[in-house]
Amino acid sequence: MPWLWSVLLHSTLLLAIYLTAQLSFQRASPAAMAPSVNAVAVDSQVLKNLQTRKQAQAEALQRKAEAEARARASASALRCSASA
Repeated sequence: MPWLWSVLLHSTLLLAIYLTAQLSFQRASPAAMAPSVNAVAVDSQVLKNLQTRKQAQAEALQRKAEAEARARASASALRCSASA
């Protein structure tokens, strides 16, 4: 009699596996989605304005740094001449 329970248990397990496989194969696969494109159109005039603005800012920073360097040099020269 113990073999009967074993046969019933294994039969039930095989049936469950079979039904699960049937359900998964019969189910329609999800449609493949096209890759999304996150493109942004930029007007060439806007791009040129941005580039010229960045260039102008860089030039202004450079002029400011040069002016500060000249001011430090002249202050240093004044201190040296005052101490002499």
